[in-house]
Amino acid sequence: MAITQIFKSILRNITRQKYKKFIKMKVLIALTIFVVLAVEAAVNREQVQQQIKTASDNCLNDPAVGVSKDELKAFRESKGPKPANIGKLSVCVLKGIGWMKADNTLKTSEIRELFKQGLNGDLTKLEEVMGKCVADKGTPEETANNLLECLVFHGRNRQAASTA
Repeated sequence: MAITQIFKSILRNITRQKYKKFIKMKVLIALTIFVVLAVEAAVNREQVQQQIKTASDNCLNDPAVGVSKDELKAFRESKGPKPANIGKLSVCVLKGIGWMKADNTLKTSEIRELFKQGLNGDLTKLEEVMGKCVADKGTPEETANNLLECLVFHGRNRQAASTA
């Protein structure tokens, strides 16, 4: 009997060790996937921010847009009025990053993906935000302004929530 009990004990220990290794591997795989997804999301946000900055710089240098860097800076810092051609600037930026088509309609699939990442996949909140942010406001300029203001608003709220 003693040999049988020893044999069973050894078998249980081997099984427990394998189970623990199995669980550790699963946790390690899950953490790796999480890190890869987090890095990818950060890269996507950084890429979008860089695209917006590049498009903004290009549009601000375009005399047809009619908004100067000083006007925009004063407006952003709430020290000045809304520039008269801010709508043209918004349309130019959205077209520059590929979110607005030549016919002045928004490419909602790209915008949805960006918001989806920012909202961590919360589909209820995603639909609410999409309804507000990509709504047709009557003119391409107002629609573009609305979307960019929405991006700024949700970006600031997300940053505030992450630092709280």
